[in-house]
Amino acid sequence: MTTLALNMRFLAVTATLALAACKGSDKPPAADAIADVAGVQVTASELDREFTLAGVPADKRGEEQVRAALRDLVTRKYMAGKAHAALLDNDPMVAGDLARTRDQILSAALSRAELKEKAAAIKPADVDAYIAAHPRQFDKRVIYAVDQIQVPTIADIAQYVALTKDAKSLEEIETKLDAMRAPRTRSRSEIDGGEVTDVFAQALAGQVSDAVYFARRASDGVFFKVLAVEPHPVTGAEAQAKAEDAIRNELLAKILAADSAAALGATKFSGDYARIMAATKPAN
Repeated sequence: MTTLALNMRFLAVTATLALAACKGSDKPPAADAIADVAGVQVTASELDREFTLAGVPADKRGEEQVRAALRDLVTRKYMAGKAHAALLDNDPMVAGDLARTRDQILSAALSRAELKEKAAAIKPADVDAYIAAHPRQFDKRVIYAVDQIQVPTIADIAQYVALTKDAKSLEEIETKLDAMRAPRTRSRSEIDGGEVTDVFAQALAGQVSDAVYFARRASDGVFFKVLAVEPHPVTGAEAQAKAEDAIRNELLAKILAADSAAALGATKFSGDYARIMAATKPAN
C-alpha cells in the first residue's frame, strides 16, 4: 500500500472517530472534521494547511507525519481553548499581539492578491528581455570555487576589511585573526557568480587571482580566495523559470513600496511624531 493510501486510510479512521466525538457537541461537525478537542473541531483542511506551511509534500505524509502534525495541531487548539476560557485574550498585551498578527496576515494576503494581478501581465518577451539584461545570472553565469574563512560579525566590520590589505594568502589572515582572538572556521565552498553584487563581480572579474577578499553576509563574514572558475550558464526552461521568479520579486518590491508610500500619504501623525516622520524619505 502506498504512503498516500495509508495516509487516506488513517484520515478516514480518524474522521470516523472524530464524528462520533462531535455527537456530544452542540455544534454540528464540519464535513471534513477529523477530531474534536474539548468541543473544538479540527478539520482535514487545517491538517493539510499544517503540512503545506511545513513544506511537506503529499507523497511524504505517512502515518508518522500525520500523528506528529495532529499532535501539534490539537495541542495548540487545546491550549488556545484554555487561554480563551481564562480570558487571556482580554489581556491588553495579548489582544495587541492578536491584532498585530491579524494585520500582518491581511497585509500579506493583499500583497499576494496584488502580485497575482500584476504577474498575470508578464509576457514571454518580458522574460526574454530580463534574461538578456542580466547575463551574469544566465548565459555568462560562473561558479567560483573558493577557499574560505568564516568569522562572526562584529560591530566594527572595517577591522576585518583592513586585514585583507596586501594579504596574499588566507594563512596571513588566520595569523591576524589569531592575534585578534577571533573565532574562525576554514573550509572549501562555492560562490554563485550570478548572486554577487556588481561591485564584487567587477572585483572578481571571473578569474583566479592571488587576492584575498572579504564579504559580509547576513549572519557572518567570510574571507575567501578564488581557486577556480567554472562556467555554469542557466539556459532553456530553467532560465525562463528563474527570470520569471526574479520579475515577480521585483514586482512585489514595487508593490510593497507603493503601499508603504500610500500608507504614509494617508496618515496624519500627531505631536512630535509629525516632526520625526517628516524626515521620512519617500520610497523609490
